[in-house]
Amino acid sequence: IGLGIPAEPLFRSASLSSVILPDSVVNLGTYAFSDCHNLTDVKLSAGLVSLPENVFRYCIKLSSVSLPEGLRAIGANAFYQDNSLAAVLIPRSVTSIDDNAFLYIEPSQLTVYCYHDTAADTFAQAKSYPIIYLDGDNQLQGLTIEPVNTDYEINLGLADRKSVV
Repeated sequence: IGLGIPAEPLFRSASLSSVILPDSVVNLGTYAFSDCHNLTDVKLSAGLVSLPENVFRYCIKLSSVSLPEGLRAIGANAFYQDNSLAAVLIPRSVTSIDDNAFLYIEPSQLTVYCYHDTAADTFAQAKSYPIIYLDGDNQLQGLTIEPVNTDYEINLGLADRKSVV
């Protein structure tokens, strides 16, 4: 049995700067990390299969998110007004992306890294986001993703919530 994070703004306006979810976390609740204005980096659990609506809404400094292979769905407003997010790599496993998943992030602000003929490809084309394909003629030869700042890691349940591990 996996762990979950409740469907409430548990960390709203907290001074979280990074989140690293262990693979035992298989469920995130709606609004779980919404309004975390200082959140910059997120590494999601490999066991996560969907991002619910509004999960990272108004995380205005979010600049790095690691979506795991195995993720299947990205819900409405999941990254609503997260205007610091300049690039996102959407794995092949994602088969459903809500039309408003990245609402109010302009096409000039976000580049989508994805595979041809996937839900991410269809979504990015429909929204006019620049696409860098990870397969085919324009295959990406390398991608470096900086490690998440782990200076303030803690375990879930502790009072100090600067980061979640």
